[in-house]
Amino acid sequence: MPRAACIEAAEHGGALPEAAPDRAGRVYFQRVEQTYDDTPLVGDAMIGIARCDALAGRTADAIRYLKDLEARFHGEPLGARAARERSRIERMGTVKPAREAHRIPENQP
Repeated sequence: MPRAACIEAAEHGGALPEAAPDRAGRVYFQRVEQTYDDTPLVGDAMIGIARCDALAGRTADAIRYLKDLEARFHGEPLGARAARERSRIERMGTVKPAREAHRIPENQP
């Protein structure tokens, strides 16, 4: 994601583009986390990683990751955001992952 797009996202409420709850979404947020680790957007990327995990049915992984963020950023805004997101995911419970929407027929004439 170009730096200008990250800055634009931050200017519009800090929201990053929505990602699919699959590997592509998680890879996207990991790339943002690694590329822009010195910007305020790194927190959005970290929370995005946990959301992708939760939406893909990996609730335990998401909660574990958010607890780690809470501990690493205790007393900071990111730690508080991680705690709120963890609480939301715990209330949401395990999500059944979305199935592939576009199936390719096996036998084509």
